[in-house]
Amino acid sequence: MKIINDIQLNHGKLVIASDISVKSPVSQMNKRELQWQKNNLLLQHITGDKDVEIGHTTSGKPFCRLFKSISISHSADYTAIMMSDAPSCSVDIQVYRERTTQALDYFMSANEIAEISQSDFIKNAHLYWCAKETVIKYFDLSGIDFKNKIYIAPFSSAQQGKIKAMVSAPHHFGLEITYQIADRYALCFAG
Repeated sequence: MKIINDIQLNHGKLVIASDISVKSPVSQMNKRELQWQKNNLLLQHITGDKDVEIGHTTSGKPFCRLFKSISISHSADYTAIMMSDAPSCSVDIQVYRERTTQALDYFMSANEIAEISQSDFIKNAHLYWCAKETVIKYFDLSGIDFKNKIYIAPFSSAQQGKIKAMVSAPHHFGLEITYQIADRYALCFAG
């Protein structure tokens, strides 16, 4: 296991890892089983508790007895886990891929597409995706029309910063999201 980043937060911690070796042969597992093992191995590594496991609510939101809230994200070989004493937290990590930029009209509204900064276009497109996923996880909004019901305000990207998101389903509310841009991936988190 290689710890890529270990970020101390006001109410918790965010850890990104790669190269997590699982106990069972990978060829015998489906994607979900592999992710479940990686999640638990990383959490056990972080906490030092070999018996701790991550469970999921009926809506799919993860939980752990050691924290008020926990969030998980996977992309390629990266696993990100955010643990918090706040009532909710969320994280999303996305490795840069061409197909994400080819599907902008799937997850971005016409206004967002018109507003996206053209400098570092690929990284900015991934930040939009990550930010919307972060909102969905934070508010537990599975099934929402994230193209039209989650709006990401225009932003100028840097290596790290803040993004403002607004949700309009069924009530209007907002969320400030922290982001980081790495060489291989974009990362967004809240909570």
